[in-house]
Amino acid sequence: MIGLTPTPNYPLAAQLGIDIAAMIQHFQCCVAESIDNLDGCDAETEIRKAVVTHGGTLIEPTSQWGPLEVQLSLIGVSASGATIAEAGRQWVKAVSRMTTAAA
Repeated sequence: MIGLTPTPNYPLAAQLGIDIAAMIQHFQCCVAESIDNLDGCDAETEIRKAVVTHGGTLIEPTSQWGPLEVQLSLIGVSASGATIAEAGRQWVKAVSRMTTAAA
């Protein structure tokens, strides 16, 4: 089991003059690394833990009405997939694209 880092203290960082955007990007990358190479069951557990720990949302499909895919939103990045693990992989890809674009 991988331990997730606690959510950064953004107000304190702002008071200290720390670049909040860089801090958020680093935090996104840390969470992405923690779920990137896990198999389906472990990835699902870590994603659920990250959503609860860091205030994200995870919407699972229902058999009657609602979304047809799992929808994941975490630390300002959203993704969807057929399973929780797939949504997590898509989330990691989105973080990777954002990191590459910002560089």
